[in-house]
Amino acid sequence: MKLSVCSITANRTFVKALRRQSQAIADLQKRFEEMRVDPCPHEILLLAFVDRDESWLQIVSGDQEVFLVHVGYDFRSRYPVEDDVLVIQLLEEKITQMIDVCGASAESRKRLRDLVEQWTTEMVVP
Repeated sequence: MKLSVCSITANRTFVKALRRQSQAIADLQKRFEEMRVDPCPHEILLLAFVDRDESWLQIVSGDQEVFLVHVGYDFRSRYPVEDDVLVIQLLEEKITQMIDVCGASAESRKRLRDLVEQWTTEMVVP
């Protein structure tokens, strides 16, 4: 299973914050690819941040190949470098929400959530 994260936003500071986390995101993507999910309901989980309220979550596409979810975030924030830990935590929260609705088995969802939690811990704790 592959993971992809993107943004559809006018907030350039958020886009820059995501770019600063590109290596961390790449590490998580590699972990997703290495994890075996049976049965695998989708080949790609695609998380897109959009300029909506933080509670917003909309399943846009749920076909076998791509599971696309739009999620809201605090799009009014400036996301300075000193808040990069908050970006990692936001990624954890939103990816976990996507996992919970992706249609994978309960066991697979738990394993994926554990994987994301472990990644977050490693990224946040120096």
